[in-house]
Amino acid sequence: MTDTRLSGIAELVMESNDLHAGTESEVCGSLGMYPIRVVAKQTGIGVHTLRAWERRYGLPRPSRTAGTHRLYGANDIAMLRRVLNLINDGMPPGRACAFVLDETANFQPRREVDPALMRSPSDDLRGGLYGAFMNLDEEVASRSLSECFSLLGTELALSEVVLPALADIGTAWAQSRASVAAEHFASGLIRSRLLGACEGGSRGTDQPVALLAAGPGDQHEIPVMVLALLLRRRGWRSIFLGSSTPYEAISDATARTRPQLVCLSASMADTAPRVVDALLRLRRIPEHNSMLLAYGGLPFRNNPESRRPLEGAAIYLGDDLSAAADRAGTLLQRTNAPRPTLI
Repeated sequence: MTDTRLSGIAELVMESNDLHAGTESEVCGSLGMYPIRVVAKQTGIGVHTLRAWERRYGLPRPSRTAGTHRLYGANDIAMLRRVLNLINDGMPPGRACAFVLDETANFQPRREVDPALMRSPSDDLRGGLYGAFMNLDEEVASRSLSECFSLLGTELALSEVVLPALADIGTAWAQSRASVAAEHFASGLIRSRLLGACEGGSRGTDQPVALLAAGPGDQHEIPVMVLALLLRRRGWRSIFLGSSTPYEAISDATARTRPQLVCLSASMADTAPRVVDALLRLRRIPEHNSMLLAYGGLPFRNNPESRRPLEGAAIYLGDDLSAAADRAGTLLQRTNAPRPTLI
């Protein structure tokens, strides 16, 4: 007999994009309104990116059905294509969305683009932080971190400045333009800032629990630390186990904390299979049948085939960590677990 809890979680994983299909979609399409899945296919912009742009930049501006599903018109699609053209020409996404919104509000389609708009303030902050990391300058790096968090807020600072600057260091190291010391120096400063940001917050007994770790053998824990912080900001109790967490420690922590979500990350091609193995082993434990399992990291993005063994067992959360945190909340709401309270 099939365990209904396992069937339910597998169904969540297989349709985790939360896309609206069926009769209502067909009717809306005939009326010139389209669900998010259709718009994603027509524009080439991912579903989660569409949601993130709407949340961060106010574009697109979909209508809603009685069931709260997003519906987009032809004008929304045209605006999104205009944004894509600007991004392809080198304009940052936030600036491109603001430009198109202004263009539409003033009935000035296809205005000339001021070259100054092609550069985001985040670019300068990222460059300054990267330079401080490369020079091992703790004073300047700390000041740069404080500035970007103050100007952009936590989530944009992390997504547009801090993580990209760290990735730049990693690229420079891979190209023999940076030392291991620079990467360790940058990771240490960022880790300290994240640990400080994670202190405090609500710890109610009805909070959903998320258990997060860099997978077995993987030393790069910063991205999953960021996700732990973002989940905490969304009302989760996030428990972070650290880097290179062996399966036995993950399994023991899972049994002790009974989390609603377990998320593992990999940053290297040789550690990705160990994350896959750990998640599959967790999924085989009957007591964990109703638990959400998730994962992410560069090797899974670069090699989609590496995600195939986890189809129906765990959810790939993608690259956008803010969208990943939102998606975790959406999936949680579709289970019987407590809903997080925003803090």
